[in-house]
Amino acid sequence: MQRLKEAGLIARYVALLNPQALGLGVRAVSYVTLIRHGGDEGQIFEQEIKNIPEVLDCYAVAGESDYVLQIVATDLQALSETVLRRLTRIVGVGSIRSNVVLSCVKASTQLPLTHLSIEAGVSRKT
Repeated sequence: MQRLKEAGLIARYVALLNPQALGLGVRAVSYVTLIRHGGDEGQIFEQEIKNIPEVLDCYAVAGESDYVLQIVATDLQALSETVLRRLTRIVGVGSIRSNVVLSCVKASTQLPLTHLSIEAGVSRKT
């Protein structure tokens, strides 16, 4: 572990909490499109999204949307408030399309390491 940390491969240590056990039983994936791309809308959105703790992940993407978010909430009403009230009020947001997760088929934080060579000092065991 110390060698991995010294090599810069460990970003941080965390505890993986059970969202359902903490009352966060609703999860959604939301797709955000900005009204335009030439101004400060992207920077404003990215700064604002960092202040919404229910947004676990925010990815800037290429394609139909500009951002993909993973959101957790206590219930559908709280999700609606997070999405409709907070996200739509961010300057530059044009549209939001959300999908509520019905069940989790696979969730992992483990990175695939099979592409790394043994000579690099990283074991193929995980």
